[in-house]
Amino acid sequence: MAWALFDLDDTLIDHDSFTRFTLRLLARSPLRVAGAVALSPLVAVAFARPSWRVHAGSLLLWAGTVGVGEARLDRIVRDHVRELDVRERLRPDGAAALAAHLEAGDDVAVVTACADRLAVPLCREIDPRVRVVASTLRRAWGGLVAERHCHGARKPA
Repeated sequence: MAWALFDLDDTLIDHDSFTRFTLRLLARSPLRVAGAVALSPLVAVAFARPSWRVHAGSLLLWAGTVGVGEARLDRIVRDHVRELDVRERLRPDGAAALAAHLEAGDDVAVVTACADRLAVPLCREIDPRVRVVASTLRRAWGGLVAERHCHGARKPA
């Protein structure tokens, strides 16, 4: 039996899933948008350095999740995945390759920079047999920030 590894964003689905989700979190209220705008100078500086980009994303994620409890966050994720209609967002070539590997009996994993909180439900919509290796989040100052970023050279680890 062989392993087949896939990326999620812009490979299996047609967009950057965690960016879209973070924007949804921010758009839920004018206060969160204002917080993101206030943080934008820091975000811009952090984003300018590739090694700091995860921190730029963490600032925006924090603004979108500060004060949001686990149960509410779970509902937001479920609603987002449902409204996204993941099957309609699949890239045909990626979906066909994934299906061929599953049909051949291969083990399939999605290795993604997207946070597990979102990546797992997205991948369950694609196919429940797919295993997921993803970035992780942690609580800090009342919101979520990146803990372990599964990106680039860190993906194999």
